[in-house]
Amino acid sequence: MRVNSSRLGLSIAVALAVMAAIFVADTSTDYAVAAAGFYTVVILAVARLLSARQLIVLACTCVLLTLLSFALSGFGNYRWD
Repeated sequence: MRVNSSRLGLSIAVALAVMAAIFVADTSTDYAVAAAGFYTVVILAVARLLSARQLIVLACTCVLLTLLSFALSGFGNYRWD
C-alpha cells in the first residue's frame, strides 16, 4: 500500500502526539491503571502505513516509554520482593 508522504508525515505526527499523551497519563496515574495498554491502539493505527522495521521500532519505543513511565511514577504500593 503506497501512501503519499504528507499523509504519512501527518499520521506519524498524530501517533507521536497520542504516544506523548499516553505517556503523561500513564506516568501520572496509579500502577493499578493500565494506561500503557493504549499504546496498542497507536501501533495498530499506523501498522498499514509503516514498514515492518519501522513498526518494530515503534513497538520498542512504546515498551521503553512504558518502562520509563514505571520508573518515574511515584504512585502505588508496588514493592520488589
